[in-house]
Amino acid sequence: LIGVGLFPLLAKINHSCRPNCVPIFFGNKCYLRSIQKITKNEEILISYTELLAPYEERRNELKNTFFFDCKCPLC
Repeated sequence: LIGVGLFPLLAKINHSCRPNCVPIFFGNKCYLRSIQKITKNEEILISYTELLAPYEERRNELKNTFFFDCKCPLC
């Protein structure tokens, strides 16, 4: 089954090529799972691209799809 979902709260999470969380889709729900320890007041970040993609591919996808240049520590 292929579909589209709208998750307004998750849509507010910023991007990083070195995220501390990942979205997990289960049925019609989406959960956010941490992939490292998150300290108090630390920003929650997810990746908008494939993490294993080469730098140029990630950069192009972010520019063409989300209209920004990534400035995360990894880039």
